[in-house]
Amino acid sequence: MENFIFSINTVAPVFIIILVGIFLKRTGIIDDKFVSTSSHLVFKVSLPALIFLSISKTNFRAILDMKVIAIMYGVIFFAFFLSWLLAALLIKEKDRKGPFIQGSLRGNTVIMGLALVMNVFGEKGVAEASIIVAFIVPLFNFLSVIALTVPMHNRNAGSYKRIAATIVKNPLIIAILVSLPFSLFSIHIPVVVDLSLTYLAKMTLPLALIGIGGSLTFSTIRSNFMLSAGASFIKIVVVPVIVLLAGIKLGIHGSALGIIFIISATTSAISSFVMAKAMKNDSQLAANIIVVSTLGSIGTIGGGIFILKTLDLLGI
Repeated sequence: MENFIFSINTVAPVFIIILVGIFLKRTGIIDDKFVSTSSHLVFKVSLPALIFLSISKTNFRAILDMKVIAIMYGVIFFAFFLSWLLAALLIKEKDRKGPFIQGSLRGNTVIMGLALVMNVFGEKGVAEASIIVAFIVPLFNFLSVIALTVPMHNRNAGSYKRIAATIVKNPLIIAILVSLPFSLFSIHIPVVVDLSLTYLAKMTLPLALIGIGGSLTFSTIRSNFMLSAGASFIKIVVVPVIVLLAGIKLGIHGSALGIIFIISATTSAISSFVMAKAMKNDSQLAANIIVVSTLGSIGTIGGGIFILKTLDLLGI
């Protein structure tokens, strides 16, 4: 019973805030402009502040585990090729293949993942998770471009150049790089700067989760439901199960095992809709995958945390 309550207390607050975002959008308290503006604020200001503080105050050498990175890369590539094969066999429409593939592997690791990691492991866990995110986000972007261009027979080099520039200019990547010297050489952050960044960092998770809720649309969930459910199943069930099995096989345990489970089990990323629309793919399918995976992840993430805690694999 104690482990069940722990898993509920871990997952429920995150999804409750998302529900608050849905309610605020439905009642007109927030609108699409607010969601767009708040998302930019989180992505470019408050989340980099959170990541900088988390990593700069942690020993980078102690939290970097290349076995963990290898597992995440291996599973992401597996999901990529599996979803590509399924798309080739089951989907006739070219503009639906890319969103299906992207939705099967690209997770909301930055917002949803860090929020859940914070609930379970605190700031130290966020630092560990941020390092993993720094390695996998560029891979997500690269594979997403391939998924959204090749099936459409659009090998426009400009798309790849734009995504490469986006990765280099990514505020999260910049925050991680800037924080590394502080972590490696134990550089002291002035109190005024520390407190200012702390205020910014504290608004990250609630504002981001409200934005997720405000961006969800349920009215078209019936369209493409089977494809949405298939991609979501790969994203929130197949991928985290393989990550867990690989992690346990390679001797990963404690917070590291819990963190890679949470990161791999997160819902399909909101940005997958943006990319699908910008690259003239079926953005509605991308949106449906986000909704279905978000609903399904309530059970899969909560159940996974419950099982790991029951088996005493989280180290807490």
